[in-house]
Amino acid sequence: MTGHILNIGCNEIVETRISVIVPLYKGNKYITKIFEMMYKNLNNISKDKLIVVELILVNDFPQEELVVPDFVDDRCFVKIIENKTNSGIHFSRVEGLRNSYGEYILFLDQDDEISPKYINEQLKSLGGNDAIICNGKIQGRLIYRTVDEINRVLDIWDYKHGVNNIASPGQVLIKRKAIPQEWLDNILVYNGADDYFLWMLMLYNNSKMKVQDKVLYCHMYTGYNTSSDNNEMNRSVMEVAEFLYNRNVLNTEEYKWIYKQRSIVVSEKKKSDIIGEYPKVEKYKQLLEIWMVLRDRKVSFSYFFEHQNIKKIAIFGAGMFGRHLYYELQKSSISVVCFIDSKNISGINEIKTIKPGQKIEDIDAIIITPVLEYKEIAESLEKFYDCYMISLESVLMNADCELI
Repeated sequence: MTGHILNIGCNEIVETRISVIVPLYKGNKYITKIFEMMYKNLNNISKDKLIVVELILVNDFPQEELVVPDFVDDRCFVKIIENKTNSGIHFSRVEGLRNSYGEYILFLDQDDEISPKYINEQLKSLGGNDAIICNGKIQGRLIYRTVDEINRVLDIWDYKHGVNNIASPGQVLIKRKAIPQEWLDNILVYNGADDYFLWMLMLYNNSKMKVQDKVLYCHMYTGYNTSSDNNEMNRSVMEVAEFLYNRNVLNTEEYKWIYKQRSIVVSEKKKSDIIGEYPKVEKYKQLLEIWMVLRDRKVSFSYFFEHQNIKKIAIFGAGMFGRHLYYELQKSSISVVCFIDSKNISGINEIKTIKPGQKIEDIDAIIITPVLEYKEIAESLEKFYDCYMISLESVLMNADCELI
């Protein structure tokens, strides 16, 4: 249920209204960036077009009051919706939609990034279609790299076999009238597959959807992709599959295929836990490979930090990855204040190593290098330090996310 709705600003005389719906969970740290993205997009739209953006923030962490910055633009107004309880991303998106007025809808995650040209380019390419899908980047790589991949985005065979070719709702600008009522009325219990649910229903309803190859979207990797999240995603996909099967959207063979594939993924996760150190070795090997590719391509880590307005950091973990990160940033504008480590010292004379909880000067972020223990370490450090907690994996995955 909705707690309350707050409107900030309004513009009655409009030609086109776009509702940008952003569910937030502990989301205050993302709000400034979201407003900046809207401001930059409006600056790229001619005022003669009379386009208005309705920014809807849905707070799904009611224990924390949202802090909205001053924002003056007569082509944008803000609506804040407070969920009474933590209700999940599907509920929050639907709640935002029910309280919106735009004829075009964009669902963003709180950590998504869109190009300053996103709205302009998506509207221009939409034409008479019900939805327009742009290309983008995830983990610094293009989502669609070949013509064949673009051609398969809307292949319903893939979706009927549990494959979601649209990486994120943030890639898609949708006409409001094309969003199926079944998606609004059947809120998923498990988080993760509500977008797959939406695309599956739209394709089944023969909605006209189009793909363009412009890179307008970037998913910022957060480091919270734990095995429990993956298991919830599998359950969410199976929940969607069961609904679609009961509505005769999927046949028996398709339903069994999805169930089998998702069950295999869950069982493999359990198997990897038994193996012990093997997943840890593989994870760090993967990160090293990504690091080397970035170095070969001369991609600077400073872009990630500067883009987040981070200037001073501490590095948690004085081991190999921590030291390499320190040296990587030496020729950048980013200042490394210290290492934080309870067991090791860095061995680098010009920088100190402190224990967790010891006082340090003001910093913008702590970069956590033991990526598999990121969540637990971040939660423990938040008791002592009021700054961003960022996984080294996030830095590597998002180092090359520059948009047009």
